[in-house]
Formats: sequence, structure tokens, C-alpha cells
Amino acid sequence: MISKISNGQIAIEVNSMGAELWSLKKVGNEFEYLWQGDATYWTSRSPVLFPNVGAVKDNQMKVEGKTYPLGNHGFSRKMSFDLVDQKENSLTYSLKATDETKKTCTHLILNCCYLTLLMLLV
Repeated sequence: MISKISNGQIAIEVNSMGAELWSLKKVGNEFEYLWQGDATYWTSRSPVLFPNVGAVKDNQMKVEGKTYPLGNHGFSRKMSFDLVDQKENSLTYSLKATDETKKTCTHLILNCCYLTLLMLLV
């Protein structure tokens, strides 16, 4: 789901998949300030990378003596965040552990991750 907010000067769009900032435009000027993705190079735009940015050694994370697989850039960019609050100038997303993430180390990392995108006057 795409959510939109604007403060009259700047307008943003956020995709709930990965709580990814999809668009950043100056109101009245349809110039797009964000990369819009290109499958040839990279389809993402501005993903939330959690719990890691880049690779972890041997694609594994060790937690409490147990080893778990963990891919590049973590898992949050591939999960749907819940929009838990929308105000005139902010969007707040929540990401909670699922049955699937509970099978991996992510249940130890992820109880609830909140991300708030604020719209400030520029």
C-alpha cells in the first residue's frame, strides 16, 4: 500500500513493503528527487535495511550460541510494515515478528521495529 503526505512544500510517498520511501517531490514541481528503480541495475529506491546493511560473515548470524542464516541487507526490505499512525506530517510504520520470522533468529531481534517518517519544512 502506498501512503502519501504533504506539508504544502514537499510531498512524499511511502510503500508499506519495506516501509520504503518511494517518492520525494517539491509541490508544484513534479521533478522526482528519488531514484525510481530500474530492473537493469537495482529495482529498490530507498529500502529500510534491518537488522544489517550489507553482508554478514558467511551469511550467518550467531545469537545465544546458535547459528542462523541471514542474507544481505537483512529481511525488513522484503516484509510488509503496518501503518500504525498517519498524521498531517508523519507516517509511522511497525514491523512485528511473524510465524515465518519466528523460525529464524529474527524473532530474537524483532519484537517491534518502529519507523516514523516526518515531514519537515525545508
